Amino acid sequence: MSGTLTDSPASTWTANEVNAVQTTDVAQGQGSGAGFGGLGSLNAGAQKLANRTAFLNNAINAEAARAKGAEALLAPLNSPAFTGAPTAPTPSASDNSGKIPNTNWLYTCMSYVAAAAGFAINLATPGFVKLPSWLGGFIIQWGNHTSSGYEVCYFPLAFPTAVLAVVVSESAANSSTWGASLPTLHGSSPNDRTGFWHWTLHWNGSGGWSYGSASAFWIAVGY
Repeated sequence: MSGTLTDSPASTWTANEVNAVQTTDVAQGQGSGAGFGGLGSLNAGAQKLANRTAFLNNAINAEAARAKGAEALLAPLNSPAFTGAPTAPTPSASDNSGKIPNTNWLYTCMSYVAAAAGFAINLATPGFVKLPSWLGGFIIQWGNHTSSGYEVCYFPLAFPTAVLAVVVSESAANSSTWGASLPTLHGSSPNDRTGFWHWTLHWNGSGGWSYGSASAFWIAVGY
């Protein structure tokens, strides 16, 4: 039998499609211009088989295309080049195996290395940065302090050896509290390696100075 398959394959399977040939079935050949559906009942089995074959072929081709597209998105096992933001489990800080280290592991380990080397840092207010002894043990500290006239401001970290300098500056200056006619002065004097005396003076507007409450930023350096 020859001819051209022109009807579309079924998209789903239909139950009980086995063709039972009857004694009254007429074998009809394809007429000129006739479609596949115009064949006689004896050809129905061949039609259904062709439909199923085309259906399976389409399904296999679609799955092959899907698998090929998915495979193209995979990195090779040998020297993969990742893109985007791939992640990996974080090993323990003491891990010395062949596991992949991520940035979290690196940050933790660098913190341990810095602490072991003698570095220390606190970026809060007040805060400090401390260099290790093999770099001179230099320490810089900062903060904000309010004094009612003369009060001790304590450092967040006591200087082990000496305080080299303390600088105090107005932190809330405005036209009503620190204008040309109402200046405020801040000063410092040594206390010990744990803090300094914070002095504040207000111009009283009549030719004199008096103690008053005022806030100030301060920076101290030492070792």
